[in-house]
Amino acid sequence: MRNITYFNAGAGSGKTYRLTEELVKIFSDGSAAPENVILTTFTKAAAADFKRKAREKLLSKGMLESVASLEDAKIGTVHSVGLHYIKKYWYILGRSATFNEMDDQAKEAYISRTLSGVAADDDIALFRKYVRDRELKDYDFWRNDLTSIIESCETFGISDLDICLDNSLKHINTMFPNGGVDDMIEVTKRLFDIAKRWRKEFHDFKAKNNLLSFNDMEALFLQLLDNAIVQDDIRNSIKYVFVDEFQDSNQTQLKIFDKLSDLVQHSYWVGDPKQAIYRFRGCDTELVSAIMKHLEASKADGNIYSRELDKSWRSVEPLVKL
Repeated sequence: MRNITYFNAGAGSGKTYRLTEELVKIFSDGSAAPENVILTTFTKAAAADFKRKAREKLLSKGMLESVASLEDAKIGTVHSVGLHYIKKYWYILGRSATFNEMDDQAKEAYISRTLSGVAADDDIALFRKYVRDRELKDYDFWRNDLTSIIESCETFGISDLDICLDNSLKHINTMFPNGGVDDMIEVTKRLFDIAKRWRKEFHDFKAKNNLLSFNDMEALFLQLLDNAIVQDDIRNSIKYVFVDEFQDSNQTQLKIFDKLSDLVQHSYWVGDPKQAIYRFRGCDTELVSAIMKHLEASKADGNIYSRELDKSWRSVEPLVKL
């Protein structure tokens, strides 16, 4: 990580306003044109709102050329920015030039529709025996556990389920050092085996129908950032990267921002670890805090700066004191 300015900004401190100011500044002083900018936000609605505010600011300064070319800036979610490069460099990835997006709703529907079918009769028999032997009440417990495994792998971009299985078995042995959990270990192994089969079927389904999920877009974008052709393209065309709501980044997105920071002139990241609430999307307060500590430790040799937006514009002093 290098060439980064990080704004630690609490709720209501003007994160979007500050990013808009920085964006307009580089257009005003001639540092970059809109086509030289990547700006990522958490949602499509936030991206549209950012464009609107940037357009208003540019108009107020009479910068009509920048207004006209603002659409050339890559402003959107990480997925949409990644999709731009996937469509441009599909041949490097060895994929079809045409594909359809599979949103989270469609993915969840596929998961719920297909999970039951991937479990064999002997799997179901094992789970039912486990319920009876343990005097449990929920015969469908395995569906929830299996869904949790699969969704975690999708969210965190986990490709090696064997490592996850090993860690799970170690956790069981740690919790029950006196043994007596052979049936639990067998159930756990069977769940991960089913998860592997399901993931292969899911991969084949997407390949057959030329589908890309949001997780695929992030993973493929990250893969492209290791390619020399793509790196040269970004070095020559992109000067600045802006990251809004940095605290909502998952592990794959953080890797993307890290690699981009090595390719561009400067990056501006804005976020607040206390607001990292979307754990189901893979973000984590501890992860973001660790990144901030790393940035702080790298200031001396990484051209890294940190700023504090310490004023809340959503409240008044008497209310805060109360």
